[in-house]
Amino acid sequence: MPINLSTKKKIIAISIAVILIMSIFTLWFAYMRAWSIEELYSKLIEPNGIQSFPADFANTSVTVTGIPAGKEVWKTNRGLMTVLGFNVTDNRSKYIALSVWSDGSSYAVGERAYLQVTFEWSIFNGEPCVLSPQIAYPGVGYLLPIEVVVSDVNHVQGVYYDVSETAEGRVKIDLLDVSGPCNLSSSNCSLMSYVNGGVPATYVGSVGMPDTRLGLIETDRIDNLSLKEGKEGFIGYNDSNGNELMDAGDSIIVGGLQKPIMQSGAQCYMLVLNSSFGPNESDHRHILCFIVMYSQGLTRIIGGDYPNFYPYCRFEDQSSSTAIKVQVAYTAGGAQWDELSISLKDSHFNAVSDWDLSDVEFSNPSPSFAYLSSHTSILDVNCTIVDLEGNGLVDKGDYVLLTPVNGTSFVSQDSPYVLRISNNAGTSQLCNLNYYAQ
Repeated sequence: MPINLSTKKKIIAISIAVILIMSIFTLWFAYMRAWSIEELYSKLIEPNGIQSFPADFANTSVTVTGIPAGKEVWKTNRGLMTVLGFNVTDNRSKYIALSVWSDGSSYAVGERAYLQVTFEWSIFNGEPCVLSPQIAYPGVGYLLPIEVVVSDVNHVQGVYYDVSETAEGRVKIDLLDVSGPCNLSSSNCSLMSYVNGGVPATYVGSVGMPDTRLGLIETDRIDNLSLKEGKEGFIGYNDSNGNELMDAGDSIIVGGLQKPIMQSGAQCYMLVLNSSFGPNESDHRHILCFIVMYSQGLTRIIGGDYPNFYPYCRFEDQSSSTAIKVQVAYTAGGAQWDELSISLKDSHFNAVSDWDLSDVEFSNPSPSFAYLSSHTSILDVNCTIVDLEGNGLVDKGDYVLLTPVNGTSFVSQDSPYVLRISNNAGTSQLCNLNYYAQ
């Protein structure tokens, strides 16, 4: 029986309606409904070793929902950033972190969160790919902590610097404290750029040098810092007092740094200062400065919850043949004695003493003292902490004194002893002294 014109029109209309409904449903399912953390994680690809998204995700956005397993609020030079960590699987074998520029007051661990995640074509260390400004890796939530850890490496070497961006868009590194100034003539400086999407993962080698296998190329170099300027003109060294030493007050200016256009983009650099103040490998210092350039410019953590962020303290060795003494020579950032721990280990790294100062009581008024002791089968040690101001802060002039008692002696045991002073979490080391008994 032939189908009349009216029936054909109805069939066509119904077919169009079904197609529209299916298209709308597909659009809703793909982008408009809230995605789970598992779905977001499943979309990640790594075509060039960079964790990114398929090309058709560009210029789209989705709402992602999940229950944060962790939360940190970082203070950066660009404002507050909240980083939320989500377990993708119950056994925590997979993990993803999302970051938002806010104080994080609307998010809580263990409570469901909803976040808008956008995708865009971007450039990460010279490699084009689709990224999201809200996904921490390999973006802002991943790179900024690297700069903090690299700074900690310098702190252990007795070097403290501040990094800022000038009005002209150049980066300035001010050397605020340098233990053991070095001759400029025996020092050099290199500016390394990350290229081909290189991800700064194992960014420091065994001797503190960046690994050139990770997509690093040398952009500029000063073979001898007394020359003051790099071969390509990107690096300039300012010897503030003209004494031809790398010491406190000097600065390095770095220009020609690329700044990505897109919010999710990043361009990373490593500035390496190599100096020598003696013939042995232990007399060589490798100062590293990890520079992260985003669309806003230089971005770095300057405080907050990030566990490796900690104030800087430099202790000078004033030990004698019978006692270990370290005195605070420089401090910045307001470290507190009750946030520290002190450990003394023998040459076999067996613990002789371990003290957590969080519950230690200091006498009042100033100067105030704290007395600790430990007893082992081979060594008894008294520890005296002197807070000259009596304010609980680690200030210049304060010191730690360790003395053997009850007939025991450092001399009668194997050397060296290793004294370490660090924050209670053990993530930042303020003093690392090898003591050789005479």
